[in-house]
Amino acid sequence: MAHYKRELIINVTFLILANLLIKPYYIFFVERKIQNQVGTAAWGAYFTLFSLSMLPQIILDLGLTSYINQRLSGHRDQLHMIWKDTAWVKPILALIFAVIFLLICYVGGYFLTYRTWILWITLNQVLISMILFLRAYISGLGHYRLDSAFSVADKFLFILLFPYGHGRVLSQASILFCGFRRFRWECR
Repeated sequence: MAHYKRELIINVTFLILANLLIKPYYIFFVERKIQNQVGTAAWGAYFTLFSLSMLPQIILDLGLTSYINQRLSGHRDQLHMIWKDTAWVKPILALIFAVIFLLICYVGGYFLTYRTWILWITLNQVLISMILFLRAYISGLGHYRLDSAFSVADKFLFILLFPYGHGRVLSQASILFCGFRRFRWECR
């Protein structure tokens, strides 16, 4: 029992430290710089579209990650069977999500103006959902430190791979929405 308690304390400490080190740096230095570079109009448009993508987000999961985590933690020997039962569902949920989100954007009148952004946001949400899906397998198998590392990996990779250089910051938002500068020019 003492081993499990020690392991839990190590995992929780690692998770908290990783989040305290990486996420504030990403928010205050990377995201803030992007917001300042693209301007309030472009950032507001992006944030509106991103927020709209959260409405149908539940369709991307439908409790699948919770099911995988619970089932796998109790039956590790059934990993392949659980994978066969759930892996085919994810692309179908992604397609349903994409159709609903695109429909919301079309009905809201955003699609014609922000088509590229909407498609990138759709892809981004599907990829994030896939990461969470795969993390459910990792945590279901009891690899909690690895799961904690994956929880901050995307932000850490962008900080490492796209540092401040040549007066520009490249991050997830600026890579996916490289049309910000063009948008700012068109809004003037």
